[in-house]
Amino acid sequence: MPASDSILLSIIVPVYNVEKTLNQCVDSILMQIGEDAEILLIDDGSRDGSVKIADQYADEHENVRVFHKQNGGLSDARNYGLKHALGQYILFVDSDDELAVNTIESLQVIAAKHPEFDIVEFPVKVHAGHSSEYDFIPADCVYEQVYDYWCRTKAWQHSWACNKLYKKRIFEDIEYAVGRIFEDVWMLGSILQKKDLKIASISKGQYIYHWNNSGLTSSADKKAFSDWLEAMIRNARIMNIDTHEEQWHGYYMEMLNVQISLCRTCGDIMLHEQKVAVKRYFGINSLIKSILLNILGLRRTCALFSKICK
Repeated sequence: MPASDSILLSIIVPVYNVEKTLNQCVDSILMQIGEDAEILLIDDGSRDGSVKIADQYADEHENVRVFHKQNGGLSDARNYGLKHALGQYILFVDSDDELAVNTIESLQVIAAKHPEFDIVEFPVKVHAGHSSEYDFIPADCVYEQVYDYWCRTKAWQHSWACNKLYKKRIFEDIEYAVGRIFEDVWMLGSILQKKDLKIASISKGQYIYHWNNSGLTSSADKKAFSDWLEAMIRNARIMNIDTHEEQWHGYYMEMLNVQISLCRTCGDIMLHEQKVAVKRYFGINSLIKSILLNILGLRRTCALFSKICK
């Protein structure tokens, strides 16, 4: 293992029962890194062949370290990785995903040219291999103010942890919320509370986020939707967003979609009541929702769409 003072990048890969995808994930990283980067495989109590695969990588590659711990969930595994990371920069990769060729090089180039950047966001192929697949490609841009980044990019729509390069110092006094689902949305709010952050986005590189039939977005339940909506409401408060202002009606409609899903699972209402401008926010469905919201109110609109979407 190279000396700790020579490590610039730590790539944290939580591992839990992913024997079918772990090789693809780690190989996509290994082919792109040199001695100035390390991979941390955080075995979160796996009960399949993932343990053997992770150990083999550590045995064969000096820049791969493996840690075995009791199962604590994705957030706990990421926090564990952060405590043991030696790099100045952090990159998260989930073990059922991968990085496209030249992604790390693109990030290292921008980090070397602009050491003042605290976060660098890069493209994602979302739901790779599924009929819902699409590409998220941010513009090449620098954001001097967190609020500017949030509103100009609609950051709530791409709050993933894994398509961002972070300076490690960002995590010195914050952790991923253990026990929460949609922890990326919650953590983004925590990060954006920090003062004087400089955020950049680039159009090069790509995180390949594979569709997982047993994954969170395809099997969300009451807790998932309530955690998601609570994080969105919290982030609005952190960013001092007044969703009664028309410029933020789109964000309210995003929260409404999650609220409808929550209502469908358990009938709970967490979102506050309000009227919005009648228009197509994300398509014809959002136009209809905006009309009904103003006529029927929040609870009746949620109840109606909960029945329609069953």
